[in-house]
Amino acid sequence: MDKIDAGSPEKSSGDSDKGGVKAVDRALMVMGALERAPGPQTLTDLSVATGLYKSAVLRLIESLKNAGYVARFSNGKYSLGPGVFRLGAAYERLNPIREYIGVVLNNLVSEGSESASFHAPEGTDSRICMMRVDSHHSTLDRIAEGDILPLDRGATGQLIAAFGTPKDERLEEVRIAQFAASVGIDDSGWADMAAAVFGPNGKFRGALSLSGPAVRFTDAMIDRWRPRIINAARNITLELGGQISSTRRPKA
Repeated sequence: MDKIDAGSPEKSSGDSDKGGVKAVDRALMVMGALERAPGPQTLTDLSVATGLYKSAVLRLIESLKNAGYVARFSNGKYSLGPGVFRLGAAYERLNPIREYIGVVLNNLVSEGSESASFHAPEGTDSRICMMRVDSHHSTLDRIAEGDILPLDRGATGQLIAAFGTPKDERLEEVRIAQFAASVGIDDSGWADMAAAVFGPNGKFRGALSLSGPAVRFTDAMIDRWRPRIINAARNITLELGGQISSTRRPKA
């Protein structure tokens, strides 16, 4: 990866190619690298992760640190700061999607479903678990809120990929059905099913999913829970101001 010097005029001034502001884009790159990191990071770590020169990373970090979004430890390493927690708390308070979805997830689990989650797109090739309620079963799949997962794993990833940009034409049937099921994710013994959630103007917002051990995902179980999870996803869509469109079963 070529290094980018945020101090050079052609690299640091003006708008970015994507329509934003370059300096802000690069500050968010640093934040993203800290978010994904397994622990506190050095300047070298962040330079490698972002493709920015260490001098550029340091300048960006100073601004982020002054705003409370990055913290510096005594050993010289960096991590996310308390400002990020404040943003998260504000998101919880102001974003109605969590209120609506939380009730739905709890209701599904109380009815005896597998673990219920809501996943949203994260970039172009991954997804994030936004909310999760564990099932009452003794064996569970180990997915937690905040986990970043690939789109090539399971029905949930497949469904999100079906509505990605650009659209994958191989997933046309999934896109029409607005539902997917997968048993034996990557031969790991786990399975899931997912239904699409939309917002205003038909914008895809994410996937409502049920997941757990593949041994419990029999054909009868999928047939029983398919209409329930689709109906639950439709209810969330209506709460978010979206409209319900017809679906059909994908081809066998």
